[in-house]
Amino acid sequence: MPGGTQSPDGNGRLVHGEHAPEELRSSTGSTRRSDGASMGRMKRSKPKLPASLEKVVRPEIDELAPGAGLAMERAVWTRLYRAAQLVREQEPWHLMGDSERFGVVDPVSGETDWGVVMGGGGEFLGFGLYVGDEGGAQLEQLSHGIEPEGFRYGQQALLVSFVDRGEVSKRERERMKELGFSFRGRNGWPNCESHGTNRVPRSLDVQEAERLACALEQVLPVLELASGNFEFENERGERYTRRPTQASGSITWTEAWVTPPKPRIPPAPEFDRGRVREVVAQVPALRGVLECGCFAVPATIDEEGERHFPAICIFVDANSGVVLHMDVVHPSVRLAAMQEGLLKAIQHRGARPNAVHVGPGEVERTLAPLATALGIRLKTCDQPPALEQARFAIEDSLLR
Repeated sequence: MPGGTQSPDGNGRLVHGEHAPEELRSSTGSTRRSDGASMGRMKRSKPKLPASLEKVVRPEIDELAPGAGLAMERAVWTRLYRAAQLVREQEPWHLMGDSERFGVVDPVSGETDWGVVMGGGGEFLGFGLYVGDEGGAQLEQLSHGIEPEGFRYGQQALLVSFVDRGEVSKRERERMKELGFSFRGRNGWPNCESHGTNRVPRSLDVQEAERLACALEQVLPVLELASGNFEFENERGERYTRRPTQASGSITWTEAWVTPPKPRIPPAPEFDRGRVREVVAQVPALRGVLECGCFAVPATIDEEGERHFPAICIFVDANSGVVLHMDVVHPSVRLAAMQEGLLKAIQHRGARPNAVHVGPGEVERTLAPLATALGIRLKTCDQPPALEQARFAIEDSLLR
């Protein structure tokens, strides 16, 4: 991806480009190919694929009947580790990277997922599968150097990274051993994670393991194309995609060209217009400027068995720097909380502001109709100074 490959940051998120620590970036600068290979990736001769590619594309465990219980689960994990092992052996990051991202249609759900090989810089090695339209849209934005809105609250992706033994959980090492896998060496152990919107990364469940295994198996035939300077995007903007066809209980993989999904911009939440009229009547005066924003908290909260990165909504008086209202909420309700927070900040302040300064993006779109109803002006600022000062002070207190 332009700017670098995605890799976990300190909060467990996948990060991209300039957001990624230098040592975790997969390529330097990540330019489009002019000679069939991205700058920053080593050129390499055509990969040596397994003698029978059919066994990789359609392993015998695909024939397991549903409901086989524990035996089926063992087969799924076996399939995942086998596919990861083959990918690690072939080292696709020498030939594949940002430009070679490709689609894989999941045989179970029918959704198109989007895969990208990571590791052109040699430090962070792995494969990311961005799940469905939401994940695919995130990948496309990241590939063009754009951070998707809500990105810091998680991404829809399944990740296998090749790490040292100590970075793999004890539970997963035990499962590998039980299934007969023995990984060795530096960056030789597959570490599998499920990343999701509004939650902390966790271990894969068996359905996710099967989905990731299926995509990993497709890396090998795609790698063969990459060795021949194949162009993964055509003139219509469609991307090369692997598509399964089922017949007589078996799966055959074919090629297709699919347009990557575009980001969906959700509408602003509805608000209580009756309450807005009451606030305007109670607080008629217009005075000063408010600054407000919504940020991911650099900590996690365990709520009803789910860990997530909470969102913090902050409203600050631009002149005094006083925090008028602050709320920590689940990220799924952060935009509605921003609307509620603006009303509470106005009531606490005792005057409506002449203007509200916000950063560009989702908060601006969320507050625009409310600001109009309140009769106040909304102004876009990249980094409102009083808000940034309050944010840094809050983050510092949380990290102590």
